[in-house]
Amino acid sequence: MHGPLLCALGLLDSPDPAYTRAAQRHFDDPADTRRRALALLDELDREAHDERYEQRRRERRRSSRFAAFSRAPAPRDDDRADELPRSA
Repeated sequence: MHGPLLCALGLLDSPDPAYTRAAQRHFDDPADTRRRALALLDELDREAHDERYEQRRRERRRSSRFAAFSRAPAPRDDDRADELPRSA
């Protein structure tokens, strides 16, 4: 999707010289090319930020699930629920 822009900026090499020339002709206005390049950088930065946020969110969820188990009260010593009734 961003191949022509990256090729026009010289960040991507194309095996086809005609493709490179077409990309350079399409992005012949330096101001427009710069604006598009900055927009692409902003988009990539937002995606990276969103990914980091989701990763931290998953880590918080996972740690909160384990924390719930650690807050459970310990069983009492006089709890005889595991013993069979005498009539059995």
